[in-house]
Formats: sequence, structure tokens, C-alpha cells
Amino acid sequence: MSIAHGAWEHDFGELLEDVDWAVVLSLVRAMSCNHRFKLLHFNFVHRTYITPVRLNKIDPARGASCPKCGLLDASFLHLARSCQMVYQFWRAVVGKVEEVMGLRLKVSPVTCLLGVVKRPRGRNIPYKRTQLALVLAKRRVAIGWMISRCPSISCWISDLMEWGAAEEQHLCITRRGKGGLTDVVAWGTLLVHFSSVEELRFRGEHG
Repeated sequence: MSIAHGAWEHDFGELLEDVDWAVVLSLVRAMSCNHRFKLLHFNFVHRTYITPVRLNKIDPARGASCPKCGLLDASFLHLARSCQMVYQFWRAVVGKVEEVMGLRLKVSPVTCLLGVVKRPRGRNIPYKRTQLALVLAKRRVAIGWMISRCPSISCWISDLMEWGAAEEQHLCITRRGKGGLTDVVAWGTLLVHFSSVEELRFRGEHG
């Protein structure tokens, strides 16, 4: 983990003393019942996605610029979050999560990419559901990693609708009789909210 840790701090230009790396790694196992999402988080933490900068080092004939905004020397952090087009996507995602979950989140790489969400004292928050909403956003970023189009917020909402039911069912089964239903209730609330959003969008397109 020290290599990935050092790469993140190099990109940030500072020591990430507030990041609990053990928690970041534990999310690989705990954030979802879906192994593909667990692997996705692992790949982001360990920065396995190839970048224009890395491709240029392998083959100097290939450009090192961002396929979306054209910035030269596009690094992992740039493609994952700092590119202005991707950043606007993350702003929309965080705004929706805040709206539904009642949380205050930062549009920072620590939150969006590493999944670090601080738990407010005295509040029981839907922690795992927030993590899953973020990893589904990372999935959208990864799908459009080396193409010119911006990640789609409507596709992210569709992902939530598609995968949310399975996650809700899994939570209901695993939490049955154990109490602590904050995540189950929050995930159900999220699905209801975005069902309404999708219905309104459909009516607007076909009205």
C-alpha cells in the first residue's frame, strides 16, 4: 500500500495525514455485495488505469493530452477528477447525494476517489449507501476514461436504479433482526427519489 500511498501524496503535493488508509482498503470488502464494484474501488485506490502520460512514455508518438479538455500531461488524478468536464460530473453527483442523504460532502479526490466520508458525531448516517453511490460514479468515470465525452449524470442515476434494488435486498437480508437499518432506509429513499427524477425526465422527453 505504501507505493499507492506515495503516489497519491505526490499528486496532492502534501502528506495525507488525515486519510486512514486502512479504512480506504477496508472499503474494498465492505462497500458492496457486488465484486465488480469492490474491484473498481481497488483499481482506483491503486491507480491501475492507464493514462495518456503513461502511454506517452511507452510510445512517444502517442500524445499525453487529456482526451476531454486537451490539457497536456494528463495524469491519473486529472482524468479521474481534476479535468473540468469530469469535475462538473462529480459536483452533480455530490450534490445529489447531499440532497437525498442529508450529508455535507466535499468534491475532493479524498472523498470522490478514495471514498473517505467523515461520520458526523452524534449522527447515524447512511455510510455504506453513500460509498456505493460514489463507487457507481467512479464506474461512470472509468467507462469514459479515454474518450472525449463527459460522464453522464443521467447514466449514473440509471446505474443507481439498476443496482440499487439488489443492494437493498441484500441489506434487508443481512441486517434482518440486527437493527441498524439506517442504510436500508436511506437506500430505499434514494431509489424513490431517483425514480421520481427518471419519471419526470421521461415525461419531459416524451410529453
